[in-house]
Order: sequence, then C-alpha cells, then structure tokens
Amino acid sequence: MKKNNDKLHNPYKSPIPPHLTPEEREVWEEEFRWQEEEIERRRKKGMYDQKPRKKTKGWESIANLFRGVKLW
Repeated sequence: MKKNNDKLHNPYKSPIPPHLTPEEREVWEEEFRWQEEEIERRRKKGMYDQKPRKKTKGWESIANLFRGVKLW
C-alpha cells in the first residue's frame, strides 16, 4: 500500500524514457515537474484525502444473523 509521501516512481530507476531526444527530454521533464507540483498542490488542498473505509461484516456476525433460521 502506498503512503501519501511515497514517490510516484522507484527512486533507483529513472522515470525518464530512454528513447527521447534532448529536445523531447526537456519538454518531458518540464511536464513531469509540473505534474509533481500539481499533485503536491492538490494534496495540500485536501483533494487526495483517504477514502472512508467500507464497513464490512465478518462471517461470524453474518452467521449469528441466521442462527435460529432454517434455510431448508
């Protein structure tokens, strides 16, 4: 499970595609920087809060609901 402060990529592997020309690489790096800043801005604004957990019942509590009921 990712934490909020985890990076988007593996820190030991470069996210930059190796096939780019130097001009394409500059444009790609600018867009990548902008995306990281945008993600950070949205996180600070509270747009990436964790979703509320879905309430689930365990099998034991479900079995307790049908304890006195004959199914057949």
